[in-house]
Amino acid sequence: MEKEEDEAMKEERERKREEFEAGVCRGCCYEQAKVERKEDEVKRKEDEVERERRMRQVERRVRSEKGV
Repeated sequence: MEKEEDEAMKEERERKREEFEAGVCRGCCYEQAKVERKEDEVKRKEDEVERERRMRQVERRVRSEKGV
């Protein structure tokens, strides 16, 4: 069963590669995946910047409460 699934996946990849090389598939699924990875990367960076901003804000508040 597993061998059949592996063979089917291999055939599917080969078919997609042939379509891509022949120009039938314009690679939109590959382009979409690339765009999604880039969006994920941007989101992670934005989250990191936001987290750092909050940490600095907390540090300022703590310093002001201590009177330093």
